[in-house]
Amino acid sequence: MDRQQVFAAMETDLSKSLKAFNSAAADMMTASYIIVMGKLSKLLQTVAGSRPLYDFMAETTQGYNFVEEFRGRQFRDEYSRPYIDMPEDPDEQIKFAFCMLFAIDTGKLNLENLLHTFYTDTDANAELDRFCNEVLRPFVENLNAVFIAPPQEEEQPEEDYADEYPQEEGEYAEETSAEE
Repeated sequence: MDRQQVFAAMETDLSKSLKAFNSAAADMMTASYIIVMGKLSKLLQTVAGSRPLYDFMAETTQGYNFVEEFRGRQFRDEYSRPYIDMPEDPDEQIKFAFCMLFAIDTGKLNLENLLHTFYTDTDANAELDRFCNEVLRPFVENLNAVFIAPPQEEEQPEEDYADEYPQEEGEYAEETSAEE
């Protein structure tokens, strides 16, 4: 299959793409450590198989230097334990998390070492849970927020109470000291 055939076969329906992505993310977040790599691959396949998600991630990560960002986000807490300081900006968080997941999937970043070093907990499954809560969950929420616009609040017309209470000629309302 050449590149054009691959692009032609991509899912173009955004709602179907997001549904598949969210389902794969939920599967990964509930997976045990022993099977998580397969779930991660499936998650990334939903991005690769969706024209809107693929185009967005390609545009978003163009020119992004994950290696430099990853190195720059490694810190130690007051007990000298290493941790990764995730970006606060949703757009930066999407880039960072996606590139991290991609690096894990392609073997450039070892999941076991990553979890044992930066997400240390009682066992591998607890470490994976921490990783999913700190990296995957915000990634999924932020990516969904890009494509699902928050409901627009209907603009309420300002009410003119003066019209409701007509005053006779010469009458006026007393001024108040309340701020408007």
